[in-house]
Amino acid sequence: MLSGGLCMRDDLILPHGPISPSVVEADSALNLLPVLAAIACIVLIYICAGLYRGKKYSAVKNKAIKQLNQVFANGQTTTPSQRVYQANIILKQVAEHYYNDSVIALYGESWRDFLYNTLSPEIRKKHPRYLHDTQRLLYESHLSSELNIKPDEFYLWLEYGLPRFNWFTLSPQKTNLETA
Repeated sequence: MLSGGLCMRDDLILPHGPISPSVVEADSALNLLPVLAAIACIVLIYICAGLYRGKKYSAVKNKAIKQLNQVFANGQTTTPSQRVYQANIILKQVAEHYYNDSVIALYGESWRDFLYNTLSPEIRKKHPRYLHDTQRLLYESHLSSELNIKPDEFYLWLEYGLPRFNWFTLSPQKTNLETA
């Protein structure tokens, strides 16, 4: 008898003989197949969910881009102040969707500041007078002949002012804006 209560028997004969290492390795690999298949399914489901949520998340932005294209394509039938007004409404609808309802109450400089502050510091540095002249046109329609509309400013906010979609959490990134 060995220590710990184990006994050793020399007369024990295993029915299958010694097990070769190749059989053990093959059995181990076959045992891993269900685990690997489960992991592959989980990863595939995660990717599909991410693609679906990412597409759903950007649907409002894509719709707004189409609407802005229509607004600025109607340059001959509308005045510059009308185009700015329509584009401003589109941006407010997008901001309400991506941030919250409190942005609807913003107007004038506070609205422009909100749009400006949602841009990254790098973009703000490149565009220090973002929407300045365009917002003046919105509230001072008598300037319509003096100021030039810059449609790129509206597209710029749609591209860089919205919260980014986080592919790790499959949700929008949190913002640190006071009004958001």
